[in-house]
Amino acid sequence: MLITPNSLIPPKPARLSSALGTVLGEVLRGLETVRIADRTMASDGERLTWIEKVTEAERRVSALKAVLIGEADEAGSAMRARHTPLRDWLAESGQESPRRAAAAGWKARELEQRPRVRDAAVSGRISLEQDSAIHEALNGLPPVLDQAPHHDAEGRVM
Repeated sequence: MLITPNSLIPPKPARLSSALGTVLGEVLRGLETVRIADRTMASDGERLTWIEKVTEAERRVSALKAVLIGEADEAGSAMRARHTPLRDWLAESGQESPRRAAAAGWKARELEQRPRVRDAAVSGRISLEQDSAIHEALNGLPPVLDQAPHHDAEGRVM
């Protein structure tokens, strides 16, 4: 997929749902192209570059998934669309084990508490593991501090 300045501009809200579905479909088609490609003649450097790119994609997709789970949970999407709590829908659909579905909900709430950390995770600047460490460290700050030092500390780790 070619990224142009116009493709970086978010679509209008009325077309957002359709556009996001299209982009995610293109990502899946791209992954299928990589899966079936003949990679036998690739250089060592190319193979290492691919690993770097897949690792970054994996970090970004994991964080985006957590954010989307949080948004769907907050909106009550699974309850309205499937008449079940989101964690149950994730587990029943085979997308997650019950334990991982519950953990995904907690991770989503954790990300929502710190928008700057969430944005760093979704953009691939940090991993979800780093997000957890940051979240734990910031939560370890003395509760007697007002919010300014907490925000300052969050900015420093970013």
